[in-house]
Amino acid sequence: MAMQLPELPSEDVQWVYASVELSYFNVLTCMMESVTCQAQLERQTSTSSSRNFQLDKHYNRLYAADAMSRATLKGEEGEYEEAQKILEDAEKLIQASVSASDPFCIGLIEDLKICSRGLENSTSFYGGGQQTMMNSVMSHYNQRSTNARMPSQMAYQTSARSQMQSNRSKK
Repeated sequence: MAMQLPELPSEDVQWVYASVELSYFNVLTCMMESVTCQAQLERQTSTSSSRNFQLDKHYNRLYAADAMSRATLKGEEGEYEEAQKILEDAEKLIQASVSASDPFCIGLIEDLKICSRGLENSTSFYGGGQQTMMNSVMSHYNQRSTNARMPSQMAYQTSARSQMQSNRSKK
């Protein structure tokens, strides 16, 4: 459902965006009755300009995935310095974010550094850098673990996958 919110004359205004009326026959009173309910949106002046911590983590996840995707395209064009710049800018944005101290965001920054190393030249790019970035892009867009060696992807790893990897390493 999408909703277009109108401009209001002031910030502290309640706005009715839906009104529902239910008419029914009350069997106890043997009369028709109706009930009305209004859904209101309260717009308040924000005292804080910072983004919600959990939303910021997801914003950073998507921003990092998008940066890796754009860097991959630049790498395919042979523009390795430009690709590294894209990842460096994403790293700076995450470091300056509200959730920068969160372990997941610290992992995202590490992922960006690992991907940047895969963009040093054509040998590093085609020798694994391209695959690493595309793997990370898919993992972050889908929020699924595809490579447990990437720091941020540990957040997507299920207990079953951890157990499977633990069993495999014991053999």
